[in-house]
Amino acid sequence: MIENSNPIKKRIVVKIAAELASPTLIGSGNGENTDNDVLVNRDGEPFLPGSSLTGVLRSKLTPTDADILFGEDGLDDGRMSPLWVMSSEFKGAKIIEMDGVALGLENKVALPTKKYDFEAVEQGTTFTMRLMLVIRKEDDKKLEELLSKVLSRISSGDISVGAKSNRGFGRVSCRSDDIKMQTFDYASERRSALARYEAFNWEDSDNWTIFTSEEVDAEESVMTKTLRLKGSIMIRDTRHLDGDEDYKHICSESGDPSENGNPVIYGTTWAGAFKGGLYKLLKPRFVGKTEDYLNGYFGYPAKNTGETLPSKIRFDMSTLEREDKKYDGYRTITRVKINRFTGGAVDGALFTERPWYGGKTTLTIRYPKNCPEIERLLNLAFDALDKGLLTIGGETAIGRGVFEVIQEAK
Repeated sequence: MIENSNPIKKRIVVKIAAELASPTLIGSGNGENTDNDVLVNRDGEPFLPGSSLTGVLRSKLTPTDADILFGEDGLDDGRMSPLWVMSSEFKGAKIIEMDGVALGLENKVALPTKKYDFEAVEQGTTFTMRLMLVIRKEDDKKLEELLSKVLSRISSGDISVGAKSNRGFGRVSCRSDDIKMQTFDYASERRSALARYEAFNWEDSDNWTIFTSEEVDAEESVMTKTLRLKGSIMIRDTRHLDGDEDYKHICSESGDPSENGNPVIYGTTWAGAFKGGLYKLLKPRFVGKTEDYLNGYFGYPAKNTGETLPSKIRFDMSTLEREDKKYDGYRTITRVKINRFTGGAVDGALFTERPWYGGKTTLTIRYPKNCPEIERLLNLAFDALDKGLLTIGGETAIGRGVFEVIQEAK
């Protein structure tokens, strides 16, 4: 009998109850229903691959520590990952269809061939992350410490999964008491640990201990503002309508059933509005160079290569909340286009819409630490927003999408 020179001395299993705080884009690369459909299993349920979650968790450690906890590549000296990361199923999740469009910086007109749609897993979906750390006799003694760092990052709400995470999609909400652990220490418990592991079940509700989170330094600077909508806003949604209207302001399906969802502004909209507004403000100063200058902070697709430069500025999704119950909310409005010469209605140009009126929202923006240039740009944008020079959404020519800055949120 050959003796194992590097036996397993301990196993730590971790179960994390989490929730999607914003819609999540886990694309399959297929386009049967939209331009980019959600990845689903054979039962048609969306899921988060373990490889995707591994990549997110690796990014929370230094390269050296990541190689210790997650293994390293190499033809001759590669090392298997001590941390096993299982795929997470979004059981019973609702798959929603969303629209996107790229607008020109000059006039906010849709660019040719830049209109697209995609599927996402709706916010509010709950799911379970499962990890297992396998510690062997000759493994690095830092493994448990590094696992604790990763779990603390998760409990702080510091991770996002899927695509467009820099635009507020895929944020994961989790508290430290949602993270539970079981330890099987073969070195000290011997046969009893082995017997417990053989009987182990992820659904076991008796033998778990709650993880004690440690304080972690913020990876990014955060700017948060409370904004009040002056008038109405319209970001068109033609999918989730209340009645016979042609379109309404976009909403999240997980919201108030009486409103057919909560009115939201996605990070993609905020980012486009801020970049477009700053472009107009800075163009007289950086003639011919404004777009390249802003691309360095807001990201851009590289020409001819298909690669993208990721944005250094992350915009979270925000939700509009009522302040005045009588005034704030959706309103149905019927409009008609008038012939400027005859004064009569243009044939076929009668339509009904449901913009959102009033209320306030909180906008959170994240960016790299020690970057005063980004802070100056954001403060300039908020100043323009407060003065009505930077507007959000469509139909701004008739006064929609005007906000004022109330205060910096705590």
